[in-house]
Amino acid sequence: ENMVKLGDRVYVANSGGWDLDSTISVISIPDDRVILSIKTAEIPSDLALDGDDMLWVYCNGYAKYNWEPPYDLISETDARIQKINPANGEILWQGIVGKAGDYTATLPKMAVSPDNAVLYYLRQDGVYKIDVNSPEVPVIPFIVGNFYGIDVNPSDENIYLFESSFTGNGIMNIYDRQGKQISE
Repeated sequence: ENMVKLGDRVYVANSGGWDLDSTISVISIPDDRVILSIKTAEIPSDLALDGDDMLWVYCNGYAKYNWEPPYDLISETDARIQKINPANGEILWQGIVGKAGDYTATLPKMAVSPDNAVLYYLRQDGVYKIDVNSPEVPVIPFIVGNFYGIDVNPSDENIYLFESSFTGNGIMNIYDRQGKQISE
């Protein structure tokens, strides 16, 4: 689903496609081979590095649906954000950020502030943020809305949030680091 580079290694989130996966493959760039597999929560989808080069993983959990109309949700597991030591795969922190069924219309995406101290992540009701040095799962969104993509401008710390209509023009919203909308 996504990957990040740290030193001479690339970390790859393996979501499993239509199946279930709960791993990150660690690839040695000089050798071009998988040297380690890190166990995560179910369906790792996005990755980021903080200022201490710790790996943050957004796992949207596993949702099982009935294959017959109306395709009801049968069961689901927790969506989680995990802080992982990339050297040994140890999970240093994790928080539950919803259920797998929450992500049918919202992609589990995240972005890191330019100083690598704040992690922003999308949920179906908005953008949430976590201080990477003292992580806690927030109760209310930092920015309210339904967004399809997120990124942070490294030069001015503005947060770019994307809305997609899938039938017309999308919208790019720009917020400052205090969560105030400054442009659309």
